[in-house]
Amino acid sequence: MYNFWTLAGFEFKKLFKRKAVWLLLPLLMVFTVFSVILPSFFSSAISDSKTGQTYTLYELQQTQRRESVSIKGRLIDDSLLEETRAAQDSDETLENGLPVSVRYDGISNFILSSVGRLLKIEDASQFTGTADELYSLRSEAIQESWEKDGLTKGEQQFLSEKEDSLEIPFQYGYNGGYNMIISSIITVSAMLTFLIAVCIPSMFSSEHTGKTDQLILCSRFGKAPVYLAKIFTGIIFSLGATLLMLLSAVIPSFLPILSSDFPLK
Repeated sequence: MYNFWTLAGFEFKKLFKRKAVWLLLPLLMVFTVFSVILPSFFSSAISDSKTGQTYTLYELQQTQRRESVSIKGRLIDDSLLEETRAAQDSDETLENGLPVSVRYDGISNFILSSVGRLLKIEDASQFTGTADELYSLRSEAIQESWEKDGLTKGEQQFLSEKEDSLEIPFQYGYNGGYNMIISSIITVSAMLTFLIAVCIPSMFSSEHTGKTDQLILCSRFGKAPVYLAKIFTGIIFSLGATLLMLLSAVIPSFLPILSSDFPLK
């Protein structure tokens, strides 16, 4: 019987001898890190609709993170919703000139992400309901999204049980780091596709290029063991590259300048 692990080890050795692997993987990891961090410093966000004053995304994120400390851990209930509405209507500004409503941006984002699509609203101030109505509409919106995504009854029931296990009302905590990770997924996916497309296909043509394919076909076990080893190597390499690329996006997202201070729900 052929030794599968010997074949797989040989395929790994051939793969990691390729310069493209050692050049592309670190390069794309560095690019991922910068794609997460740099937009915060070079992107602009107009936060004050009254004055039209422009701030960098970094300034906005830092202010959100600093100001959110005062409401961290509070329940997102009627009291906090009323404070959010009052801040949105206020002309008061913070020391750096940003509107005081920045302190409640996380609450506004929660409202929009929960019921914005269902109610067809583009601004959190357009929602004037109570906390009970917010959570009820959120559940309705989630159910609608499950059906739209084609989830089976079993999958919907499983997710529904997870939803029911959450304590309502939710507690508030800054989640900027999680948002950065989610926004980087498309970039990571595109670079992974490029990396795999460059590094993996050559594994299947190396024998033909080296003129050893006919020897393999004439061997006792034929080409099946070799191709199984190649497929296994390609899958493991792809999973490893995916993990490294995700770490390149996750670690910068939780640096002090961008981090989150609450668990993801």
